Amino acid sequence: MQGGLAMSLLERASSLHNELLTTKLTTQYRMHDSIASWASNEMYDGFLKSSPSVASHLLADYPFIKETWITRCAFLLLDTRMPYGSLNIDCEEHLDPAGTGSFYNNGEADVVSQHVLNLVQCGVSPTAIAVQSPYIAQVQLLRDRLEDYPEASGVEVSTIDSFQGREADAVVISMVRSNTLGAVGFLGDNRRMNVAITRARRHVALVCDSSTICNNAFLARLLRHIRQHGQVRHVEPGSFGGDSGLGYTPPALPSIS
Repeated sequence: MQGGLAMSLLERASSLHNELLTTKLTTQYRMHDSIASWASNEMYDGFLKSSPSVASHLLADYPFIKETWITRCAFLLLDTRMPYGSLNIDCEEHLDPAGTGSFYNNGEADVVSQHVLNLVQCGVSPTAIAVQSPYIAQVQLLRDRLEDYPEASGVEVSTIDSFQGREADAVVISMVRSNTLGAVGFLGDNRRMNVAITRARRHVALVCDSSTICNNAFLARLLRHIRQHGQVRHVEPGSFGGDSGLGYTPPALPSIS
């Protein structure tokens, strides 16, 4: 990378004086442990531990929030790829016709909107929900979709990079990429994905096409972690209903096993 931009300012500073002036964070006080343990294993060599004060906290622990499978789930994969391998209608990626080079995904925007409304209906304040996507075209689409729902007023929708340094009780991430080539673009940037997921305190929902995403080894490990330590739902845009309003719960995910 030109101009020395391949190394962050923090990395450059920590390399000075043979790293004698640096220290490692070993205890985190933000996230449910199922979220933090993924970050610990992927980014911190397993040294990051969760404080008992946050290790098991969930949305359902708030007295004003209804207890459902969603509010008792800290790490959730909303998969637009069905168990038998087909992709849900309108869940493929599209290149922004405005010529920005960005991508958007109509089906994922619908799924995100559904999930946000489910959270709000459970009693989660819209101001406690953050929606993120790495693609600016998807961010604009998500903003437009959520504007149609007055009850979602107050939900912040932003790029992953612009939400860095902040946090929310519930985070919903739209990954966008869905193609036959398995191309994930900069979704495979482990630092960016670490930032996105660790913004959450009590709940993360990752919306993606697992068949595309798992072509990247780093992202495949992320999906496997959610399968082992969270919950998975295969979803269809527009499939409201019940406490979840979303899709199905298959017994296995062969594509990320």
